Amino acid sequence: MGKSPNSVLANVLTKPLDLLGASLREERAQQVVLEVGAQLNAPPHVGTGLVLACCFALAEQVRAVYGVPTRVRFTALDNAPHELRTDPALGHLYQRTVHHAQGLSAVAGLVEHHYRPLLDVLAEGGTVPYEVETYTQVQSSPEFRRKFLASLAAMDLISPALSPGGGPPHLRFPCPACGWAEKRAERTRVSTVGPRRAQVRAVCVEHGPYELALTEDPGPYVDLATLYRNYVKEGLALDRQGTLSVMVKGADWALASPLVDRALRRAGADPPPRIFCPMVLDATGAKLAKSQPGATAVPDASTLFDLAQRLLADPRDFFRHYTVQEIDRLMNDDTRTWDLTLFRESFDLVRSGRKSVEVRVSYPKFRDLAPGDRIRFTSDGLQCLTRVRRLARYTSFEELLDTEGAERVNPDVARDEQLGRIRGIYPPEKEALGPLAIELELV
Repeated sequence: MGKSPNSVLANVLTKPLDLLGASLREERAQQVVLEVGAQLNAPPHVGTGLVLACCFALAEQVRAVYGVPTRVRFTALDNAPHELRTDPALGHLYQRTVHHAQGLSAVAGLVEHHYRPLLDVLAEGGTVPYEVETYTQVQSSPEFRRKFLASLAAMDLISPALSPGGGPPHLRFPCPACGWAEKRAERTRVSTVGPRRAQVRAVCVEHGPYELALTEDPGPYVDLATLYRNYVKEGLALDRQGTLSVMVKGADWALASPLVDRALRRAGADPPPRIFCPMVLDATGAKLAKSQPGATAVPDASTLFDLAQRLLADPRDFFRHYTVQEIDRLMNDDTRTWDLTLFRESFDLVRSGRKSVEVRVSYPKFRDLAPGDRIRFTSDGLQCLTRVRRLARYTSFEELLDTEGAERVNPDVARDEQLGRIRGIYPPEKEALGPLAIELELV
C-alpha cells in the first residue's frame, strides 16, 4: 500500500477509532452496537463488502481497546426498489420493493445466499458476534412505529431537513392488495389521529384509492424515503438505554448525514456517532454501482477483512476513496506480512513515525525477513502496518545503538537507559544470537 496523502481528518487523529473515543467515554455504555446495512436489490460488490469488513474490524478494535461487549447489527434493506412502472394517466412513477415483489421466503433466501457467507467469514476474523434483521421486520416493530408516529407530530420541524427540495418527505404505504406505491407519494396524505394513530389515504396504480389506519401494532407497511428512514432508525438507536449505537456507512453518506443530523437536532436529539468507510470508485471517479459489469462479484471475505484492518491502522488510508483497480491491487498484493507485538510505548512511537528502528535478536524465525516485507505491529488491539527498509545485524546492543542512533530506536529515552531496557528483555544468551536492527517505514 502506497503512502496516502494527508487530510484534515487524518491530521487530527492517530487512528480512526479516535472518532468514537469521546462517545465511549461519555456514554459509559454497557455495550456497543455497530449498525450497518445494504440494499437487497443486487448481490454485494467489493464496495459493499469493504464497508462490512471495516465494520467488523472496527468492532473488534472497540472490544479490544475499550473492553466493552461489542456486536454488529446488519440490516438487509428489502424495501429497496425491485421494479418500477408509470401511471399512464398522470405519469406518476410507482415502485414495488424487493419484499413486495418477491416475498418473505425469497428475501430470506437472498440474505442466506448473498450475505450470510460473507458475514460468517467476517465474524470469524475477530471475536464479534452479529445479528441480521430485514427492514420489513424493523418497520413492523412497535418501537419503530411509535417513533414514526411521533415524527408526524414534528413534521414541520424535520421536513425542511429531510426534504430539502421542498414539500414533505416521501412516505410510501404500499397497496395492501398488490404492493405498488407511488415512489414520490404525490397523492399520499397522512393525518394524525391522536398521539399513536394516523390515517393514510393513497392511490394505487391498479386498484385506485385506498385508506389505511396506522398504529404502533404491526399492520400497513411503512416504507420511508432514505433520509426519513435513517431519521427514525437513528432516533430509535438513541433511545436504547445502556447501548452506544454507532452508524457505519459508506463515505457517500458523509454528504447526506448532516441533513439527518439537522432533523434530529430540531426534534431535540443529539445525533449518534458515525464512521464513514472508504468509498470504492470506478475508473471515472464515480461511486461503484451494483449495475456496472463485474461489480456484483462476491469478494473474498477474509482478504477484505485483512484489507480493512490495514486501512484502519492509519487514518490517512481509511479516510479516503479507492478506485476498484486499486482495491483489486491491494487485495491481491502478495507481499509477505509478519505479525509482531509491541509494548504500547514503542507501538505509539512507530505509529507516529518517530521510531524508525526496531530492535530484535536474530531468532531463526527472522531468517527469511527481508527488505520490502511488511510488519504488522499490534498492541492493545491496535494495529500499525510498516515496511522493512533495511536489516542490519550486530555483535552487541551497544554497537547497534551507537551505529543506528539511539534516538531512532526511542527518541524519548537516553541511550544508556535504552540499553538497560533492551538487556532486561534479551538476557546474554539471547544477545549472543546477534542483535538485529530493523529499519521501518510506515505504509
